[in-house]
Formats: sequence, structure tokens, C-alpha cells
Amino acid sequence: MRALSELTGSEKAKLLHELFPKEMPLLLADIKAFCENFRHNKEAYRPQWGSGFISFDYWQRLAEETSGILEKHTV
Repeated sequence: MRALSELTGSEKAKLLHELFPKEMPLLLADIKAFCENFRHNKEAYRPQWGSGFISFDYWQRLAEETSGILEKHTV
């Protein structure tokens, strides 16, 4: 097996799923809940965000994209 640092994001996700299959529904539910919370409370988060590595708008787009993917691929 290759080192984790050598794996792609997709390979890491597959490995996590293989190692913890029973935990995946809970993980996906938590990610979905975070995305929904972020969307509904974005105006409360925006002033607290600061100027970090990732801008607020970029993080918001990632959360929206993730939410859409989860809606499309989960039951």
C-alpha cells in the first residue's frame, strides 16, 4: 500500500469507505447538516470569517457544491 500522502483525494475517500463502511452514513449526514447550517446561517458566519487561507465566498461555493453532490448521490 502506498503512503497516505501519495494517494489522491478519491483514493483516500475509497480507503476510508473500505475501512469504516458502517460509519459512512453518519459521516455523510454530518457533512450534509454542516452544509445546510452554513447555507442557512451564512450571514452570521460572514463577519466572523476573517481573512484566512480560504475566502468565505469560496468556502460557501464548496459547501453548496458538496450539498448538491450529496443530494444527487445519497438516498
